[in-house]
Amino acid sequence: MPIQWFPGHMHSTKKALIERLADIDVVIELLDARLPGSSANPLLAELTRGKPALKVLNKQDLADAERTALWLAHYQAQPGTNALGLDAGEAAPARRLVEACRALAPLRGGMVKPLRVLICGIPNVGKSTLINTLVGQRKAKTGDEAGITKNEQRITLASDAYLFDTPGMLWPRISVEQSGYLLAASGAVGRNAYDEQEVALVLLGLVRGSYAERLQARYKLGDIGALSDDQLLVEIAQRRGGRRAGGALDLHKGAEVVINDFRAGAWGRLTAETPDDFAQWAAAAEVKEAARTAKKEARGRKKVPQRTELSQARMNAITIYHNPHCSNSRGALALIREAGIEPQIIDYLADPPDRATLLRLIRATGQPVRTLMREKEAVFIELGLANPALSDDALIDALLAHPVLINRPIVVSPKGTRLCRPPELVKDLLPG
Repeated sequence: MPIQWFPGHMHSTKKALIERLADIDVVIELLDARLPGSSANPLLAELTRGKPALKVLNKQDLADAERTALWLAHYQAQPGTNALGLDAGEAAPARRLVEACRALAPLRGGMVKPLRVLICGIPNVGKSTLINTLVGQRKAKTGDEAGITKNEQRITLASDAYLFDTPGMLWPRISVEQSGYLLAASGAVGRNAYDEQEVALVLLGLVRGSYAERLQARYKLGDIGALSDDQLLVEIAQRRGGRRAGGALDLHKGAEVVINDFRAGAWGRLTAETPDDFAQWAAAAEVKEAARTAKKEARGRKKVPQRTELSQARMNAITIYHNPHCSNSRGALALIREAGIEPQIIDYLADPPDRATLLRLIRATGQPVRTLMREKEAVFIELGLANPALSDDALIDALLAHPVLINRPIVVSPKGTRLCRPPELVKDLLPG
């Protein structure tokens, strides 16, 4: 399943970003040099359109130097954009950053018109570490997981240059599936939003073609060319993952080893994607998204029945937002079918509702947004959604980004819309 993660504080960050941008001269976007395309935020590109941009490929000392050069050229070719690389531990990056920003906004500078710079990036891209280096003290909190910084900060870069820092932010819908897995592998996604084994398998599949020798050396393996990704993970787990009680191989532990080694740079300098790779992934995602949109539009277009058939057609027009793994959802579907009706079944995990549809469902139930949230899901706790201060908009953003949070089943019929838990509640929505 595609990985999504957009917690409530990111919704607040988006609002604060929009307000701050009016007074900003240059936007720095800090990227992970090992995934320079996947770590670029399309929402940020939309919000900052027209502003001079500096793309900074951070942690370039962990990345493939040849591929870093390709990515720098890729970004430098974009209008109003410059790009440079930074080592994770570079001692004095301020001068290079200020010079690059001044080149992008040559009319700003001096005490009357100081240069105002905004720095943005995905979670765990190294932004807080960079800021601590810039100010020479531990001003920003750092950590090897997403969501550490949650408030805006202002830093003086020079007597006439100011840097505004914002919390790390992803985007509400990650459409490029490979990007979701790479973001999870890098630590940009909360740990409860993904399955470690899935992430490890995708990561191994993406890097093994160009860096097989690194993996072989790290895990003391022979030629891995004939191994599938699953078999490769098994081989790594046998050497590093250990075994569970009873002697079963611990694949979960093996996956954790793969992810942690990638984050720590234990495989040597590598980059998981090239500009051409990312362009192909993005094009495929656009095709898939277009098909998804067309499917939704087709679902919305209803054939108008003949007048004599209208009453019965309306009575039998039932839709169930269904999870086949949920006993309540299966029970409600069975009761609908026992009434002689074959409903429209929407597997909302595979085909999640858009914002307009979700809002319409919430309003139709007449229930608060929280009533339609599954509070027992791990991601609910991870995102801090129990916080009563969160707005309905923030909760809806979470539901859209993580459809697993939507309670089920929701049944829509001419008699009304209801969350049918227990499933017997669906009987009130059936004809007769």
